[in-house]
Amino acid sequence: MIAIVLSGGLGNQLFQYAFIYNQHKKLNTPFFLVKNGTPIDLYKYFELEKNFFYYLDKLLFDHAGFKLFFSHYLRRGFYNRVCNRLTKRHILIDINEDPNSVLQKADDSALYYGFYQSEIYFKAYADELLKAYSIKSKYLKAYAQKFSWLKKYQSVVVIHIRMADYKTATGNKDSLVLPLGYYHKVIREVHTPDNFYVIMSDEIDTIRKEFDYLENKYFSNESEIVDFQLMMNADVCIIANSTFSWWAAYLNNKKSKAVYCPKHFLGFLKGEDHPSKIYPENWIQVPVF
Repeated sequence: MIAIVLSGGLGNQLFQYAFIYNQHKKLNTPFFLVKNGTPIDLYKYFELEKNFFYYLDKLLFDHAGFKLFFSHYLRRGFYNRVCNRLTKRHILIDINEDPNSVLQKADDSALYYGFYQSEIYFKAYADELLKAYSIKSKYLKAYAQKFSWLKKYQSVVVIHIRMADYKTATGNKDSLVLPLGYYHKVIREVHTPDNFYVIMSDEIDTIRKEFDYLENKYFSNESEIVDFQLMMNADVCIIANSTFSWWAAYLNNKKSKAVYCPKHFLGFLKGEDHPSKIYPENWIQVPVF
């Protein structure tokens, strides 16, 4: 029996689930997910296989009469006890540890902590995993109803700009927000008169004027699962240093897609890869400065 503690937003959780799924297949052992006392968002959007622990969680804690904080408190206590009983070791993996080295140390009866941000962590079982990462039909239908008009364009370029929480993410004066020049650089490289640009951001009003020069464009202020699907259906993906757009681009199954990504990801300020080996080999890494 193995388990993983999920943390962060949708992109981080997709990496964490992918890692524990790989370990589950490799070790031929059951697994369960722990989410710090809160329900697991992955089940909301994706057709993931639901095991015994999912149904037990629903049975014990998903009651209309429970106040939210009470449900979270009980769930946290329950999983602390389950983890202590079913796992013998707690393993924390540093974000920059070499993925191949981590995989060689696969261990049953372990509770894993960490982010596991590399395709290497799940590539051995990627085909099976990608089938599990199927978006639920109601979200597919909602997207199709709203954005079927995009199909008329020969080339759709989707741009993701992560701002809000990245402004203070380092805890000091440095910001993890990519310079907008990175996006303009890629646009110059990919631009053709046939392109239609979709720009999505958590601060969409802040960046509108920055892209006034683009003639054919749409600014998205949709929910996260709709924005996720916009990138999944793009012909050209221009991602941020964000696991959210990383996964949206990765799950884009167009054979001719092109993915442009910021070199060094979160380490662009120092010119060092952080985390290591996060990008697939065929993605186009663009110097930020």
